[in-house]
Amino acid sequence: MVETGIIPRDSGKPGTTAFTIRAVSRADSSDPMLKTGEYKQFTVYCDEPAGMGGDRYPSPLGYAVLAVGF
Repeated sequence: MVETGIIPRDSGKPGTTAFTIRAVSRADSSDPMLKTGEYKQFTVYCDEPAGMGGDRYPSPLGYAVLAVGF
């Protein structure tokens, strides 16, 4: 399990706020290509391309490309 997060905190500079982003991701040992990620109330599923034994959900790179589009 990997955890990252967004937590507002005082940056020490007047008029600014620093943030840390928090999300949880997990790899399932019964399906090593499947990963889940949680952010707030959302769950995202991800696996690897068909050539690596996955292809039911977008790959990590696929999500990165989507993020750039948004």
